[in-house]
Parts: sequence; C-alpha cells; structure tokens
Amino acid sequence: MIFEQLPSIESDYIWHGRGCRLLFTIIEVLVYLREAKFVIIDYGKIIQLIELKNLKALIDSDIPEHCRDSLKEYISGLLPVGNEYPVHEFITFRFLKIDTSYFS
Repeated sequence: MIFEQLPSIESDYIWHGRGCRLLFTIIEVLVYLREAKFVIIDYGKIIQLIELKNLKALIDSDIPEHCRDSLKEYISGLLPVGNEYPVHEFITFRFLKIDTSYFS
C-alpha cells in the first residue's frame, strides 16, 4: 500500500505529526477567513481546503504569512517529490473520516 512507498524516516508517527501540523495550519486559515473575510465555515470547507491543489492555491492567496510559510514547507519540503499526491492522501485520509454527527 502507500505506506510502503513512503520514504524511510525515524518513526511512522512523523507522518501523522505532519498531518496534525497541516490540520493546525488549516484551522488557522479558517479562523482568519471567518474573522477577516466573514466566511461561514463548515466541515465541507475543511475537506475542500485540504485537497493538495487547494493548498497550493492558498499559498498565493491573502492569508497570514506564517500560514503561507507553513503550507510552503509542507508542500515543498515535507512531501516527497514524485509521490506528492499519494503521500498527501495518506497523511490526510484520517481527516476525511471525522464523524461530524457529534457537532450537530
């Protein structure tokens, strides 16, 4: 599976840590969009934002600089060249399984 294609690193948890860091950045972006742009936030927006193509578009958007820097580092520095999409899917697949019924 995709896990076998991941570059060897010290610990499997590092990949999940990268996903958590990405999620924290997305949360910061969503808070910014809500407070500065008055965007209504829902789970669907989170799912849209964590798609790799949308993360790349966010880098060129009007978001706080530290969020842009974090996204640049994630895309350019943390994802292995040639395997960006499958590795990104592996990192974020748990976010897609969040049960939102608890929030209703």
